[in-house]
Amino acid sequence: MTKKKKFRFIYRILNAVESAGNRLPGAVIVYILLSLFVIVLSALLSGLKIEAAPGGSPVAIINLLTKQQMRDFFGGIMDNFRDLSQITLVIVLLTGIGMAEKTGMLGAAFTRMTGGGAKKFTGIIVIFAAALFGLLAVFTGGGEGAIAAGFAALPALAAQMFFKAGRSPLAGIFAAVGGMSAGISAALVTEFFLPGQAALPAPPFCAAAVFLLALAGLLVNGLLTAPRYERITDTPEDESTNSLEGILDESTQTSIELSYKERQGIRFASVAFLLGLALLITLSVGRGAFMADDNDSVFGANAPLIKGLVPIIAALFLLPAFVYGMSTGSIKRAGGARAMIKSTIAELAPFIALSFVYSQFIHIFTRSNITAFIMTHIVNMMNSGGASSIPAFALAATALPFKFLEPSIPLLFFYISRHQKGSGIGTLVVNLCLYALAFFAAWLLILTFVPQVIPSPA
Repeated sequence: MTKKKKFRFIYRILNAVESAGNRLPGAVIVYILLSLFVIVLSALLSGLKIEAAPGGSPVAIINLLTKQQMRDFFGGIMDNFRDLSQITLVIVLLTGIGMAEKTGMLGAAFTRMTGGGAKKFTGIIVIFAAALFGLLAVFTGGGEGAIAAGFAALPALAAQMFFKAGRSPLAGIFAAVGGMSAGISAALVTEFFLPGQAALPAPPFCAAAVFLLALAGLLVNGLLTAPRYERITDTPEDESTNSLEGILDESTQTSIELSYKERQGIRFASVAFLLGLALLITLSVGRGAFMADDNDSVFGANAPLIKGLVPIIAALFLLPAFVYGMSTGSIKRAGGARAMIKSTIAELAPFIALSFVYSQFIHIFTRSNITAFIMTHIVNMMNSGGASSIPAFALAATALPFKFLEPSIPLLFFYISRHQKGSGIGTLVVNLCLYALAFFAAWLLILTFVPQVIPSPA
């Protein structure tokens, strides 16, 4: 019995839940309804308080149905939209990625990368590379900008890589999100929770944590996510299959052979990328470097390298994409590149519309203090000590990266709807929950066993 047959019952349950979720109204309508629900819930729960840690202020749920709260909300609608800063970052970043995609450079590059036996390792490559990016985004001080860039760029690139390997783009999207979340979770726990814990030396703990979390994500991707979206070739033709299976009819027929022009274009694009990277490195090294802050740190929060990370990444896509397009003929004149950029921005209209509604929901949910109320309760459980603190700590560690993922939710809707018609809230929620459950289980194992097996420094 094959692995897919063993898990067929689980697949059917997950697909049924996902299909039910996808039959809900569009994401815009759902977030409007959720916003109204939170407003009503805040009125019903108003007055509830929870004591914070010693020295902290009590956290109370705020009634959003009062006249003053409603006036503040309507007066700040545009401010709420602007506060979702990832919107401008995403538009700039996806301009570069869209150019690379429309010229054919991304497809050719990933076709070359995933040729032969390399396609078998796409899941490992994406998840562990994304985990490393998430780790570095936290430890180098890149902050929310670097994390937003990762959640914007990596799923798009992973979808292309999986597609060219004859695998489901959706599996690639969630592999990148899962990998990023694993790296962010391990880094934040190491940076903010371990100081002062002599029994838990930070570097080996972080290495063990990110490896186990990435491994958990890899298991979810290989056992529960990818098989549900890829054609089950050992299923008899007369046996009914779920509509979510077998969406890769085109990708499975994709040729792994590149033409001479495409190979030449890849070579020229690689040279252009390396020249751009060399220029960036030159501007980032030495005392008083152009990309360094006043303290000569290129990774400081105020360093031009970090503050301008998104347009820099976009430029590193745009330059080789333009060279590739001119070399292969996909860009026949200067106006061709401009038309590709305009087309990319036009395709982002559904994402911008959803972001507007989503930003209002985030403001309402945050303003109600419901999130703070729940997190304070979890922190109090962690501070209480004992065996019950381990599940609470694992829950908090699992939730940390999803807080950074919140602003990118509209973009994930955009990605999955682009690669699978009819996908929606069900697809997003089911897959994110699978990764969250896997990370929660991994953190339980890490917190239970890892501290005992990693020796403390003498």
